[in-house]
Amino acid sequence: MAEAIVNTRLGENWQAVSAGTKPAGYIHPKALAALSEIGIQHTGTSKHADEFKGQDFDLVVTSFTSTILSIIPLP
Repeated sequence: MAEAIVNTRLGENWQAVSAGTKPAGYIHPKALAALSEIGIQHTGTSKHADEFKGQDFDLVVTSFTSTILSIIPLP
């Protein structure tokens, strides 16, 4: 949902991507309904964090778990 909101509302200055370690393979219908309620028609996909390995980001926001340590090396 954050990806859709940021890209819709702040897309002129920001590009957001969202991914997880265990993607469902679909966007949950309730998430799509909630976005629709605020005027966002999201067409994104469920993505695995591995798709973004090696890419540079200006900002990373995560719901931190020990799993993320294997994906994003910390200094």
